[in-house]
Amino acid sequence: MPAAAEKIIYLRQLLAEKGVSRPAAPLTDGFLTGLAPLDEHGVPQHGVTEVVAPPSEGPGGTLLLYGLIHAMRGQRIALIDASDAFDPRSAVATDLLRLLWVRCADTLQAAKATDMVLREGSLTACVFLLTMAPAVALRCIHANVWHRLQVLSEQSGVPLIAFTPFAQIGNAKLRLSVSGHFPLSAITRSRTQLLPDLHLAVEKRRMNHGGADVRRSACA
Repeated sequence: MPAAAEKIIYLRQLLAEKGVSRPAAPLTDGFLTGLAPLDEHGVPQHGVTEVVAPPSEGPGGTLLLYGLIHAMRGQRIALIDASDAFDPRSAVATDLLRLLWVRCADTLQAAKATDMVLREGSLTACVFLLTMAPAVALRCIHANVWHRLQVLSEQSGVPLIAFTPFAQIGNAKLRLSVSGHFPLSAITRSRTQLLPDLHLAVEKRRMNHGGADVRRSACA
């Protein structure tokens, strides 16, 4: 059996262990992660949120990712890691108990894994980590792939939060950019202490019911 097919079967087994029933889709479109910097911008329950966090701009994206995993500890969430960028040793052990970490060989395999997770629909949220993927590989994810993931998220009620190094998801319902000033002295502070120093700006918000996009509409 091809290695890729074996990984697909294994992923299905993990999904079955993490959750056996599909939760009913909520009536509202707002999703609460428990992480204030994200929640105050209204993460959509049905659809894709893109978090643009260039590694060259500092550790803001990493802080937000680990903060999100910590805030959602105890819930069933999937982390689709396109380039083996996540380091579980840097996370609190209790934050990982119900985390499904899918380590992928490349971005296309990661996109397929995300597709499967959203189709399964039994998890609370799906995080797609692409910040360390090469630019040429990111551009191999065609617009129709993002469209399909958007539709699957809308149908299943599983929000998809994608971390990217540059804006690339044209149909994202919400796009946030992450920045922050972290001097050398910041290494003596914990992630929890550094989170308030993050700056999240709304670059785009797609209105419901056919409304026009709103760009650069708010900062925090």
